[in-house]
Amino acid sequence: KECLNFVDYLFDKHFDQSFTKFPPRNLIYDSIQEYAEQNNVRQYIYI
Repeated sequence: KECLNFVDYLFDKHFDQSFTKFPPRNLIYDSIQEYAEQNNVRQYIYI
């Protein structure tokens, strides 16, 4: 879980609660997706 945190976007802050050491994949995906949307990372993706 600690490897999933971004400096400005903590995993526990996203869900307003603490989770086990290995959260379910759908929660990880939700957290990353929300971070990407808030920080407009799509502009840095080149295909």
